[in-house]
Amino acid sequence: MEGSFQVRMTRLGYPRTSGSMSSEQEMKMAVKACLTACAHLHAAKPLPTCHCDVRLANVLWDPQPFLADLELVHFSPWQVPLVFSLQDWDEGTLGDKGQYTPESDVYQIGVMLLKFQCLSAANMAFADKLMSKSISAADAAQDSYFL
Repeated sequence: MEGSFQVRMTRLGYPRTSGSMSSEQEMKMAVKACLTACAHLHAAKPLPTCHCDVRLANVLWDPQPFLADLELVHFSPWQVPLVFSLQDWDEGTLGDKGQYTPESDVYQIGVMLLKFQCLSAANMAFADKLMSKSISAADAAQDSYFL
């Protein structure tokens, strides 16, 4: 077919098929990997780039966690079509103007953290900080939460 192409990719790592982390330390590792990956995307020049699909299913392990699935990467801000939605997006994901921004990626990492089954007070506080959209991915990756 003229004008089309096919991309074949080899999977690296493996997803957590159970949908849950086995320890709080693994969840912290996954959150830090997502924040670090998003910090690199958000620092892209000339325009910041957003992952747009940060969720536990897109965190692979080989043997350390890393953020995969770049299918929805967009320049920021991305004006999201009204009929578009993804799993795990909620009313807080998009900005006031219906745009997906770097803060939206950080917010989604907070949503992912809240899905951890046994949330400690520190996890809750850090998830709230991420979901407040008041901290960048780069700053969050350096937060004392990870010490």
